[in-house]
Amino acid sequence: MRNFSLFCCCLFIACFVSATAEDVLRPGNESLRQPESLDSALSAESQAPDSLEAEVFEIGIGLVAGMNHNMFSADLRNAKPDSQLEVLTGGNDQSPLVGVFVEFLPLESIGFQLKFSYDSKNYQHTDIWRSDCSNSERPGIIEDSFIERSVETSIPYFAFAGLLRFDLFGRLSMMVGPTIQVTAGDARGRLSDELLSPAECFFHEDVDNDGLNDTESRRRERSISVEPDQMFRWGAEMALAYRLLLSERWIVAPELGFQYFITFFHANDDLTDDSRPISELSSLARIENQLLHSLQFRLTAMHTF
Repeated sequence: MRNFSLFCCCLFIACFVSATAEDVLRPGNESLRQPESLDSALSAESQAPDSLEAEVFEIGIGLVAGMNHNMFSADLRNAKPDSQLEVLTGGNDQSPLVGVFVEFLPLESIGFQLKFSYDSKNYQHTDIWRSDCSNSERPGIIEDSFIERSVETSIPYFAFAGLLRFDLFGRLSMMVGPTIQVTAGDARGRLSDELLSPAECFFHEDVDNDGLNDTESRRRERSISVEPDQMFRWGAEMALAYRLLLSERWIVAPELGFQYFITFFHANDDLTDDSRPISELSSLARIENQLLHSLQFRLTAMHTF
């Protein structure tokens, strides 16, 4: 029995060794192909198109829309203290923009964009100034009155820009380049005054031009000339964009941009300052360095080819 058990053990060991040798030498053995399969899998994984690399293209056509936050500034010279002209030295407002663009990709991480847009520029400013008032209930008595003055301006432009795009990291890219704006229609300006105090003071208007005050009111409005002195405005545009791949051929990108213009919005203006007191003669004030810049919030959608 002992010899039989020993024989069975030897037979089992011999069969196991034989089967193992046959498995190692078999041409279709899976264990031999495992390293090759692993290498192939790793190679295939490394060659799989990444979502960032899928954005590589040669040309793209897109739309852009957004909003401007416009910032106007100017310097006032030789004005009276508490001048009513102070309201003309600054302002800001929001306005829309819409356009189209074409983008070329000469290199994988560098692009060139040509953009055309309709870009309206608005700004407004409100200030309170002090003036002399002849009290209608007490003739001959001059007292202080406080007036809220508002100025609103709107000028439409066609804008052209040529921008270089550089990939920074990930999906974030930067664009920079020159921009030019051309007036695209009539400028509109409105100036309004409202008497805040005292209650006995009014604005008087000679409607018939007969030297008599025909109407009195506590608010008045009138149009003002805001036509720019130059048809063209030159500047630089900078922007950051975060590109998102919607599909194989569509890319959308929110953008934060800034337009800095070196051309004056208006040339220097000489204006009559007839601010208080009434007893003093009017003086000639001067507005200089009138500039308008814009912070832009944009959204683009581009189809690539």
